[in-house]
Formats: sequence, structure tokens, C-alpha cells
Amino acid sequence: MTITYSYETSTMTNLNGKKNKETKSIVDGDKGVTIYFLRKTDSDFKKVKVIEKEGVFNVMVKKGEGEGNEQTQELDEKEFLKMAKGDDDLDFAVTYMKKRLRGGAKRSVKKGSKKMSKKMGGSKKAGSKKVVKTRARKAGSKKVSKK
Repeated sequence: MTITYSYETSTMTNLNGKKNKETKSIVDGDKGVTIYFLRKTDSDFKKVKVIEKEGVFNVMVKKGEGEGNEQTQELDEKEFLKMAKGDDDLDFAVTYMKKRLRGGAKRSVKKGSKKMSKKMGGSKKAGSKKVVKTRARKAGSKKVSKK
């Protein structure tokens, strides 16, 4: 299994005796994307787990503690993005999925022209610097003999 992207953040706060815990996670690899969100307070509980397999997103949403509060759906990518855009808690997942759809933040490498490559003397090696010499004309530097 090869992992191409991993993101995880977890915060826990204790304000006026109220505990708040929030966890966000994204793991993307050759087997698909796994997205996880958890928010737990004294009065509220929400857990979202998304697993992608072969283009199908299996979305499990659990609101509130106890049994019977879990919903499971199978969605394609467009339906999942639409559902995630409607949920403010999944903004981090929408941001990543948009980058993923565009192909990510790839760096482009510009290739120089063949003329420039020949001037440089072939390919560059790592760590080596080549100096390109330029010829400058100097008018009036020639000695002229007078007779």
C-alpha cells in the first residue's frame, strides 16, 4: 500500500468544565481515500467516516450517542462532494477532494530549448554550476599603426 497524502489534526479543549474534542483525518493512497471526522462534547456527538473503494464512497454518519443513530450511504464522487459541501464540518475534505480532482499541486518543469542545452554543454548535474561566457565587442580597442 502506498500513501500519497496524509492529514490529521486533533484538538481537545476544556472550557468552564465542558470538554470538547475534535478530530479530522484524511489518508489517500493507491487503495482509495479514507476521511474521518469526530466531534464530541458533553451534549453533542458526531462521527463521519468515509471510505472510497473503486470510485464508490461508503459514508457512515453517526449523530448522538446510542444505537440506531447511524446512517450508511453509498455515493459516487459528485454526490459525495455535494453532500460534503452541505456539511460545514467536512470543509477540509471538500478542499482536499477539489485539489485531488484537479490533479493536485504539481510542479511543472520547463524544458529549455535545444540551443540553450547545447550552449550549456549538455545536461546539468546536481550541485554543479556552469558559467556561460559571453563575448563583448570593444570598439576602439584595436591598435592602429600610423605611417
